Amino acid sequence: MEDLKGLEVIDGEGKILGHIADLVEGGGGDLAELILPSGEKRFVPFRKEFFKDVSLRDGKAVLLETWILEL
Repeated sequence: MEDLKGLEVIDGEGKILGHIADLVEGGGGDLAELILPSGEKRFVPFRKEFFKDVSLRDGKAVLLETWILEL
């Protein structure tokens, strides 16, 4: 899990949404702590319903459900 820290998070069109600061254990599984460009933090379940194409080589992860970042 440590190797996921720092990955850039993008949407399906390649727009940068932020980066993974940490992964923490939540009640229903792991949560990715994202730091948005504004400096705000959001927690997103680190599951296939939300993330795809997680690439350590490219340093990127695609967030499928960007609505989860909204307040």
